[in-house]
Amino acid sequence: MPAPRLPGRSDLRLLVRHPKTVWRVAKGYARVLCGERRPLRGAEFCVTYRCQLNCAHCLTKPLIDGQRKEMSTTQAIEAMRGLGRAGAVFVNITGGEALLRRDLFDILHGVTDSGMLVTLASNGFLIDDSVARELKRCGVSIVTLSLDGPTAAVHDASRGRAGAFDALMRAVDHLKSEDIPIWFTTILTRKNAEDGSIFDTAELAKNLGATLTLNWTYAIGRHWSKKERARLRR
Repeated sequence: MPAPRLPGRSDLRLLVRHPKTVWRVAKGYARVLCGERRPLRGAEFCVTYRCQLNCAHCLTKPLIDGQRKEMSTTQAIEAMRGLGRAGAVFVNITGGEALLRRDLFDILHGVTDSGMLVTLASNGFLIDDSVARELKRCGVSIVTLSLDGPTAAVHDASRGRAGAFDALMRAVDHLKSEDIPIWFTTILTRKNAEDGSIFDTAELAKNLGATLTLNWTYAIGRHWSKKERARLRR
């Protein structure tokens, strides 16, 4: 059984901001040290496959099925509370674009007292002052924003919609005004590594006061086949 990962500096900052989670983390580590099965650490919870963008690498587009209904508000809340009962420290609410659900704030209000860290992944298009205030009121710990490049030209081309980069920058301003921590996620490819733009993306995140996380390329989405993945990562 692998040893439990020790909490890093960013983890400790989160625990200071969310003291209710300390007991949940301590309980999980105690179970591991006592030889029990390693507890659930966290989960990605997709509340909708709908989205306003058209990313080539999107993993949810192939899953859209008009015959399949989304979970109701009650079902979504109960499912996430079940993750909490299973020992999850955090749950990341994602999509598609989660903010397209009109009941998203009801869902958030239903789970943010569970003791889990509740985070939200978004493309930023719908985040204005009022949305940022409501996310703060709901107790969202982190908002994760997708950033595909350091410029509007690169990001918009990847996202399949003009104005995506500008909307993202406006979302950053709104979230910062509410003191909501921001994490950017970006994809490391052969191209952005060779042309150095991945470093420009990292510098942009640093200048905006955000944490940057890197994802590897995967064979997902409309155009990112196994052949494309191999080309990008050679």
